[in-house]
Amino acid sequence: MTDMTVLQSRSEDASTGEDFSASVMSIEIGPAHPAMHGIVRLTTQLDGELIVGMEAEIGYLHRGFEKESENSKWIQVIPYTDRLNYVSPLLCNIGYSMAVEKLYGIEAPRRAEFTRVIMGEISRITDHLTCLGAVAMEIGAFTFFLWFIKAREYLWELVEEMTGARLTTNWTRFGGNAFDLPDGFLSDLSDRLAKLK
Repeated sequence: MTDMTVLQSRSEDASTGEDFSASVMSIEIGPAHPAMHGIVRLTTQLDGELIVGMEAEIGYLHRGFEKESENSKWIQVIPYTDRLNYVSPLLCNIGYSMAVEKLYGIEAPRRAEFTRVIMGEISRITDHLTCLGAVAMEIGAFTFFLWFIKAREYLWELVEEMTGARLTTNWTRFGGNAFDLPDGFLSDLSDRLAKLK
């Protein structure tokens, strides 16, 4: 059951005639909460200590990005996209650049597109490793947290080699990328991925 149907069915099935919905408390978990890693907000309904309903709003984030961007040149917004999700900044760079390219009818060279896919996938993997590490730490598996962060480091070293930074990459440009793949990058990537397995 989704949304509030759980509460409705509990209210209707109550043999005592007691209105259970009156004892339900609604609380917000996130988007800024010590137990939350990432950008999500959970609207949670509690009946005592029992969770009886929950609605997740994934991607809940407001930093004034749109308003800040209104007063900037389009190229000046690229570094700001790094900060939208610091764990996978390349994906934000790529998404923004592709949107502007579509608006202006700009076509990036195929090599730049392939390079974006490679770097985007590396960014996605590092994001997942960070999330898995955070979950491991939350459930008390600190050793696993260290393993995931070490694995992430293998890939962030490649990102740094490619872009000059680990987190604030500022890498894409409209119609291409700031840098091409360095010599030996793909073989280094292959070796590191084999190590991660």
